[in-house]
Amino acid sequence: MQQQISVITLGVADTQISCLFYTEGFCWTPVFEKPEIIFYQMNGFILGTFRKDALEADMNRTGLR
Repeated sequence: MQQQISVITLGVADTQISCLFYTEGFCWTPVFEKPEIIFYQMNGFILGTFRKDALEADMNRTGLR
């Protein structure tokens, strides 16, 4: 079986600051955006930035670093 990663989600402290980093630094355009999560599409790969507290709630875990 061929191994493949199609989505990576990063926990971030502030999605808007993170968005500025990717949009102004790399000129990426979000394909989906909510206050707690933003997705960027790149050549069949998706990068998600998820506000850390919302990611912890979604995973039902605490103390993510």
